[in-house]
Amino acid sequence: MEKFRTNVKFQDRKDMTTKMLSKYSNKVPVYVSKGTKSNNIDNFGSKKFLADKDMTVCAFINSVKNSLKVNSTTALYLMVNDKEMMVLSVNMGIVYEKYKSDDGFLYITYYGENVFGLK
Repeated sequence: MEKFRTNVKFQDRKDMTTKMLSKYSNKVPVYVSKGTKSNNIDNFGSKKFLADKDMTVCAFINSVKNSLKVNSTTALYLMVNDKEMMVLSVNMGIVYEKYKSDDGFLYITYYGENVFGLK
């Protein structure tokens, strides 16, 4: 997340989100990256997503999990701004309105945890 914020100028990020929101009014721009203390999951880099406003956080997690190709023994957790976990039943549009950054992106970090004690 920090690489994206430091490597891409604020105005360029703002222009990206403005363009996305005008073209896709029913979607929200989300930037997903690996959490700083996440050791249990591979880094797929950082990706930009357009999430439906009415998509639940749970459905968004499944979409990210599919993009990461996470195996069934790993649970995936998403944090807003690398600080706060999201309620699974809330729609992405609500999360976006509450936590979007000044540049228009919703920044989410992912963490993986082995379930059933397997590695």
